[in-house]
Amino acid sequence: MLARPSVMTTGSDCPESAIIEVSSGNAANPGRKVTGTVREFIRKRLTLVTGEEIAVSAAIRVQSRDLLFLGEVLSCVSNPKAQWTVQVRVKTSLLVV
Repeated sequence: MLARPSVMTTGSDCPESAIIEVSSGNAANPGRKVTGTVREFIRKRLTLVTGEEIAVSAAIRVQSRDLLFLGEVLSCVSNPKAQWTVQVRVKTSLLVV
């Protein structure tokens, strides 16, 4: 796996589907998986849109077609289309080959 550059095309140009794994913080319970869309990745900040709320401060893993992000949820705001916009502080980003 190789490190990914810190800039990605904005989601309005090329949205990409992703699986978001939300850590439960409990080793006995693996957490939950949520589908979403990567909208933007700029300077260690990832913006996602999903159909489910994700708790602020949750540790998450985001897997898209060729990228893997590990990070922490900074905010989760509902929007009029019954979706949630999630801001993530990325701690690690990898290119999956």
